[in-house]
Amino acid sequence: MRLFFGFSVEAPWPDSFPSGKIIFPEFRHLTVAFIPEYSGKVEELVSLVPSFPFSLGKVGLFHRCVFLPKREMRVVAWEGRWLDGGEEVTDWQNRLIAKLVEKKIIENLQRETLFHMTISRGKFSPIEWEKSFFPLPMMITHIQLYESLGNSHYRILWKHPFIRPFEGREHTADMAYIIRGRDLKEIFHHAFIALAFSFPMLSSYYKPMPSRSSLEEIIIDLNTIVADVDREIGIGIKAVSFHGQLQKKNDRFFEWEMVIDV
Repeated sequence: MRLFFGFSVEAPWPDSFPSGKIIFPEFRHLTVAFIPEYSGKVEELVSLVPSFPFSLGKVGLFHRCVFLPKREMRVVAWEGRWLDGGEEVTDWQNRLIAKLVEKKIIENLQRETLFHMTISRGKFSPIEWEKSFFPLPMMITHIQLYESLGNSHYRILWKHPFIRPFEGREHTADMAYIIRGRDLKEIFHHAFIALAFSFPMLSSYYKPMPSRSSLEEIIIDLNTIVADVDREIGIGIKAVSFHGQLQKKNDRFFEWEMVIDV
């Protein structure tokens, strides 16, 4: 079997794409470790997966379109970056690869940078794809073991879910989200990505914020971004409400109900 471990990805996908063989949404992923040939038991392979230093799914931004490989372009990919926690992801990936090398399942070969997601294969127009691309938010929801069936089709053999860093909820106000994070920095990033899932144009306006000591400062930072975007292009959001408090959910993270006036 041709297998690979990968993070499944969610994003506010465009309704249409330029010409190409588009990867189905349920198969869009960030490859972690590729196993070109495996004939053992799946259970034995899964047992090598290291424990995770994080329980919440990570978030990031796709910021440009790239074409791979550079000499013979056959793949359209979106390149991105983590908003925070990238070191945790890289460390976990390296530990998994080290296990696979130790068990002689793969060779310790140089690998490509993790953070790019294949979106299309086959013939395509680079100019069309570059013109159509705009930055998008993303989050990982699972680590999965995929079997490559060829022709850009995959079978999922195993999966481990992460707790969603945010999710929408019903509210008497216009919009509301439950935001989860281990600290104020994660609360800010996950709140920003939640907003960008509903209003993708926000993705182009992300900027790192200084360290904050209160939820009120985080809300002010979010409203500063919203006001800047609304002033430049119009966004249809009035403000993030000064509502709610951080609630300790368990020993792993906090929750905050973010209410949006639209």
